[in-house]
Amino acid sequence: MTEITTAAWTMPALDTTYYLESGGTATLAMLLKDVPLDLYPTDAEGLELLLTCRAAWEDRDEMMAALAMRHSDEYMRNVGQEPALQTA
Repeated sequence: MTEITTAAWTMPALDTTYYLESGGTATLAMLLKDVPLDLYPTDAEGLELLLTCRAAWEDRDEMMAALAMRHSDEYMRNVGQEPALQTA
């Protein structure tokens, strides 16, 4: 019988930098500001939830691609609502 073990999750260092959708960067310490200690991430999913709530990304290129896709999706949803050019 093979036993599979996984390493315990550890939170990144508080000085880890993340990219913000609003522009600029923030450290993990800044993202955790005003978050009660009992709501601090205890696993990778918790960290992902924090990043989502704070509109923060680990990778700038992934963030830019997601924002471009989001903008494209919004454009496509609204394209039928745009005033059409009137031709005579």
